[in-house]
Amino acid sequence: MPVYIYDKDAFRKMMLVEGGGSRKNELDFVRYQCTFTSEWECSFFAFYQKWQEEYARNPKLAEEEFEYDISVNGNCAIYGLSGWNRYSVRNTGEIFFLRHFVRYRDIWSLKKATELGFTILPKTPDP
Repeated sequence: MPVYIYDKDAFRKMMLVEGGGSRKNELDFVRYQCTFTSEWECSFFAFYQKWQEEYARNPKLAEEEFEYDISVNGNCAIYGLSGWNRYSVRNTGEIFFLRHFVRYRDIWSLKKATELGFTILPKTPDP
């Protein structure tokens, strides 16, 4: 089942992917996401707020005939821990795990994201 930004456990699922099996990394990710810095536009909470303000209040935007990525101040991705893994959020609220931004050879994150329900884009790896 896909992961949506409005799901009660969406942030927890991202934390589990970013933690890499390490509780310390999970907590580092939480601190990174909750810090109001110049990278606020890259946070889960910035995208959640944007989705709530624009799409939850106007369901027609979330149900348009075509899907598109939303952005916060020109940024189109939620950054994972240390900026490696990245996620995009569609107007429908679905969160996608972006294959091309996975840390080099970090198969664990890709498998964990799939296991937790994130749709991986692109669907197939480059040859």
